[in-house]
Amino acid sequence: MIDDILDLSRFEMTGFSLVPEAVPLKPLLTEAVEMVGELVRGRPVHVALTVADDLPIVEIDRTRIARLFSTC
Repeated sequence: MIDDILDLSRFEMTGFSLVPEAVPLKPLLTEAVEMVGELVRGRPVHVALTVADDLPIVEIDRTRIARLFSTC
């Protein structure tokens, strides 16, 4: 959490900007679970996703979120 706060303060100092776009939540979650599945492949772990069909559209910077997923 401290790292997140430091990142936010760095973003504010350097003029970091986000480019939000409307993204359906279900495909975003599906993509994240697929990435996690790749990380645990060959291990005794099962990753599954169960979500409602009527999840909302969210406003996110898809590029930043993809980078976040790729650093896990």
